[in-house]
Amino acid sequence: MSLPISVAKRAAPIVAALLLLAALAATARAHRSGSPPAVSSPGDQPVAVSINARRPRPAIPSNFIGLSFEDKSIPTLGALGASGNLVALLRGLGAGVLRLGGVTADTQVAWLGLDPLMPPWAALGLTEADFGPLAALSQNTGWPVLLTLNMGHFDPQSAANEATAAESVLGSHLLAVSLGNEPDAFPLDGLRPQPWGFPQYELDTDAYRAVMPSNVPLAGPDVASGFSRLSWVEQESAIEHPVLLTDHFYPLSWCHGFLPTAQDLFTTSMHRLERTTLADDSGITTSYDVPLRIDETNNISCGGEPGVSDTFASALWAADFLIRAMGTAIAGVNFHDIPTTPNGYSPIIAATPAALAAGQLTAQPEYYALLMASKLEGDRPLAVSLRPGNLNVQVFAGRSARGREHVVIVDEQSASSRPLALRLPVPAHTAGATITRLVGPSPTATGGVTLGGAAVTPAGTWAAASPLPRAPIAHGQATVVVPPDSAALVTLYSP
Repeated sequence: MSLPISVAKRAAPIVAALLLLAALAATARAHRSGSPPAVSSPGDQPVAVSINARRPRPAIPSNFIGLSFEDKSIPTLGALGASGNLVALLRGLGAGVLRLGGVTADTQVAWLGLDPLMPPWAALGLTEADFGPLAALSQNTGWPVLLTLNMGHFDPQSAANEATAAESVLGSHLLAVSLGNEPDAFPLDGLRPQPWGFPQYELDTDAYRAVMPSNVPLAGPDVASGFSRLSWVEQESAIEHPVLLTDHFYPLSWCHGFLPTAQDLFTTSMHRLERTTLADDSGITTSYDVPLRIDETNNISCGGEPGVSDTFASALWAADFLIRAMGTAIAGVNFHDIPTTPNGYSPIIAATPAALAAGQLTAQPEYYALLMASKLEGDRPLAVSLRPGNLNVQVFAGRSARGREHVVIVDEQSASSRPLALRLPVPAHTAGATITRLVGPSPTATGGVTLGGAAVTPAGTWAAASPLPRAPIAHGQATVVVPPDSAALVTLYSP
């Protein structure tokens, strides 16, 4: 996002002060936090946003945002798709991708086919009948399925039989299959002996592909978040030639005793890791001309950290990460979801076993970030820069196919910081600018989150409150005030 051209114009000091005061007053009314935000004085220097609208990047795929679930949840998802609000919750995010995998794909789920005997290591046996409800869910939501086959327990023919059954039932709704979940970590899970690296994985993959039906597309390598990730993805592209490259990304983890806090989600080192990861993935997909999808991600691996992963802070992190990812060449991102773990990182959960049985899922704070970012799908990203540039603020700009411009602002500054007054350049034909705010009572809040002044209904639907607040426009600029620990989607529209 370099080489932006600033189109900011200086307003007369008195006019600028009046506009800033009006915007701050509107923000104080709209921001639903536990206490009103501190108010900047009109003399504070506003943040100037520069947008290069002359060289838009390729459009963000329409199915960029997706969800990832454990393989063992296939029967549960099928049941939820038949009754309850899961279909509405998925439809609310647009046309996504439903990925099924996770550690249970290799450690707990076996393909039975017509064999009634389940192996002793398995907790769940799948048959062709399980794919019928899954196909209905995919058809009703428009979300194709990315399915992980068991490679941890080496059985190429069983995997080929499962792929054949999946293709037969799902048909065009089967996007691709992956061979194993995080195969680079198999030795850590006791699924392979050392030495184990890509050469050994390649031999196993070749054995699977030799019996796999030719009409089933292959994705991979679905590697774990870590240092070996990049080399495995590169080798997969060069040697195995999948139709879709896949890898995982978790910026934080408590697997080894470290307990992350909400503040850890917004550090400089965290953002550096995200930029590096996305730049590496973007470089690979561009170099090999193969789409790449981060098909499993979330804030803290090993299920998430209660009091962090399930809070409004996780929503701000997700919004930040998504708009960073949307500015690259990758094909999409799937947020991992374990609906039966209410205190984890899941965008949607069943609060109780009774709620799960009734098909009543709840949108968690992170879901609202995905909901906001889904409004950017189809946009062509534009290069953006800020002045001053040392703020913990992330800004995305994009141009929609309908000629509108979207600007997303994620203010990750501490709660004691003053609200930021951002001045956005607007095209000459702009008729107005609406603001859809993502806010919560506090970064640690696990509820009370709203987008556009509205919450997701129990039926799983969402619609912004009407009318949305508007940003004042004068002298070719829209002034938008964003309090700390909040985000906003600004829509610039024509007559």
